[in-house]
Amino acid sequence: MGLSLSIGVALALLTAVPLAWKWQLGIFRTCLVVGVLGAISGVAVTAAGSVVPLGATVSAALIWLLTIAAACSLLAYRFYRDPDRTPPRRSDAIVSPADGVVVYVRRSRAGALPVSDKQGRAYTLTELTRTPLEADDAIVIGIGMNFADVHVNRAPIEGRVVCRRHFHGLFGSLRNPEMVFENERATTVIEGQGFQVAVVQIASRLVRQIVLYVREGQGIALGQRLGAIRFGSQVDLVLPVRPGLRITTQVGERLRVGESVVGVLEQPRTPIVHVASGGSSQSEGALVIGEHVRGLALVRSLGRRGIRVWTLEPPGQAMASRSRYSRRTLPWPEGGERERLDYLFGLAARHQLEGWALFPASDETTALCSRHHAALSAVFRMTVPPWESMAWAYDKRLTHRRASEVGVAHPKTFCVATAEELFRLPCAFPVVLKPAYKREENRFTRDRAWRANDRAALIARFEEACTCVTPDVVMIQELIPGDGRTQFSYAALCVDGHPIASLTARRTRQYPVEFGHSSSFVETVAQPAVEHAARRLLEGSRYTGLVEVEFKYDVRDRRFKLLDVNPRVWTWHAIGRRAGVDFPYLLWRTIHGARLREVRGCSGVRWVRMSTDALAACSALVRGELSLSTYLRSLAPPIELATFAFDDPLLGVLSVPHAVSSRLKQIFGAAGDPVPAPIERSLQKPA
Repeated sequence: MGLSLSIGVALALLTAVPLAWKWQLGIFRTCLVVGVLGAISGVAVTAAGSVVPLGATVSAALIWLLTIAAACSLLAYRFYRDPDRTPPRRSDAIVSPADGVVVYVRRSRAGALPVSDKQGRAYTLTELTRTPLEADDAIVIGIGMNFADVHVNRAPIEGRVVCRRHFHGLFGSLRNPEMVFENERATTVIEGQGFQVAVVQIASRLVRQIVLYVREGQGIALGQRLGAIRFGSQVDLVLPVRPGLRITTQVGERLRVGESVVGVLEQPRTPIVHVASGGSSQSEGALVIGEHVRGLALVRSLGRRGIRVWTLEPPGQAMASRSRYSRRTLPWPEGGERERLDYLFGLAARHQLEGWALFPASDETTALCSRHHAALSAVFRMTVPPWESMAWAYDKRLTHRRASEVGVAHPKTFCVATAEELFRLPCAFPVVLKPAYKREENRFTRDRAWRANDRAALIARFEEACTCVTPDVVMIQELIPGDGRTQFSYAALCVDGHPIASLTARRTRQYPVEFGHSSSFVETVAQPAVEHAARRLLEGSRYTGLVEVEFKYDVRDRRFKLLDVNPRVWTWHAIGRRAGVDFPYLLWRTIHGARLREVRGCSGVRWVRMSTDALAACSALVRGELSLSTYLRSLAPPIELATFAFDDPLLGVLSVPHAVSSRLKQIFGAAGDPVPAPIERSLQKPA
């Protein structure tokens, strides 16, 4: 059956990949979807083969047919869907008329310059619209659509339809530049308070129909449906240049029809009549610097409450941005702190995001926001404390120093400047080497901990770590015996060190098993000793914000010992919603001035990340540390899934292949890690 499955999936990929390339669906995403559907089809064919004998050839053919049929059905669903969209509550907004990616933003002067192109061919504004706009200076925003985008187009402004023209023509491939002038297209001109915009729907080879839902003279609301264009093509938005017109989009940005703001007209206009209700005003949004599961849970927590959420997506971490609750996605730039700060301030200025809450989800972005808290807080509502209140939790050396000051037990920890000092180090083996903080991604900070069973291994590991970070960043710590059943966390939302929302959890399974990148199975428990130690640490630091304090039970002296403090959202924080303490939303309320009574999460709630927990459980099953019945019982309700949600299902379907591909990228991309700046630069306050 394995051979038939491989052949069937391979044939499906050979069928789908050329079409994905041609229709711009994304080859990597297409391979993931086809792989998942192929596996499901293989299960179905195997079940059928147990009833009716099937040969290898027939099985492979059936798997291929079922996979392609399922992929076509999924694509058809994506194409014909018409979800509700909520336009922004602001009178000066110009929203995107189409789903898709911005392929250009160009200016025309009286129609004399080429302003738009498709597949490399330039043509003028006059040839494009044939409308009353043809003599005006204009900005043209081209939005490329593919099969998976929503194909219902919406009004970019509120007003009245003054012109509607449908030009019949051919349906040739737009790879031939001459077809731009021969193909079918439709132009709708909308006027609002003397300001006119044109929406041009352009057909291509596979487009058999452009449908218009409006008529001339009809009033139209912001975000109202005005027509549909079938299959992948392009929509151009033509905005005549006027005083106060400011373009807020950029090439490469993915837009959501009826919601993404592409421009602002800074002049009085008539009140907006909304097509959809709900959501929050532009001054009540949240900007999430998303990272994998942490960012996804943040977006869902806030989006489910009707809060407008935009996602800043780091390269290669497209998870939070794929949630239906992410209204708009913008790239998170690479570069230094100054470039990223300028980017945040520029976003706030272009999109009027003053007063939005800023939610970082990683160590690096949390440290960035904390170091520059004073400057950022002048524009955004901050969800992390200033650096002087954060540094002790960010740097593990300072964390253990603070633990000693307040009387919280922790493992013996050493720091050395050179490898020669290791010969005299008074430590008992085995030990672990850890980075004091994570300033950038490399194999040492990615693995989080390296084990050394003797002094020779310690020296070798130390020298290897020093190729990734500076020597003073390497911590050497005694290894506390025990598996995930001895690992606990206290998670809380604190104000001046006082927890106003909290829970205690056991991090039962993690992956990789010995030193996990993150937990894979967590369950809330009652453990007063953990809570008492964590509260002592937080109260002694007068900490404000979200925090996870990690402990491990040492059977040798029967004490819970502090391992780490995460002063940000943690991987499994979504468990709070199921346990009665929805941490991101409670933080949102706190920074908006709400006074909350203290609340504790209930025990007996579980959280699981199936893509990694299945691997962790298999490893435990092989070693005889876990029985199948115990594993299955651990997945009983109440349980919160890390990626799958019934109100946001797509990410759950793609989570397993996404995890596999991410792991492969880590394996093959781990070489050549640079040495970062010394610790002194990361600890000093910004000027």
